[in-house]
Amino acid sequence: MNAGSRAPAAAVDRTAVVAAAPWIADLPPNDLQDLGQKAQVAMTAQLFDARTNIQLAHQNAPDDLMYAGNYSGKKPEDGDFAAVYGVEEGGKQSLDLERTFKVGHQAFAMVRMPERRH
Repeated sequence: MNAGSRAPAAAVDRTAVVAAAPWIADLPPNDLQDLGQKAQVAMTAQLFDARTNIQLAHQNAPDDLMYAGNYSGKKPEDGDFAAVYGVEEGGKQSLDLERTFKVGHQAFAMVRMPERRH
């Protein structure tokens, strides 16, 4: 691409777009480009939220679970991990957080266990 060119980096495949949403066929190219940019912004915001929820869960869940018995934050779903890290690494990260939740619940149960008196 030339330095002064205004052509988009990737051409929009109108056939695929129209098949997905027929109402898009009547949009002018500029409106279609605007719609694409808005979709990108929305997807970026979703990824940002997913990454934030994952980081907060890793950071706050252990103490919340151990001392309160539950995690008050949003627990990330497998799809969040896949979107942020990719499928393989996301699966590993999801399992890691699941283990953190199990250990936190076990720690809470031990903290609450009454003393045995003989």
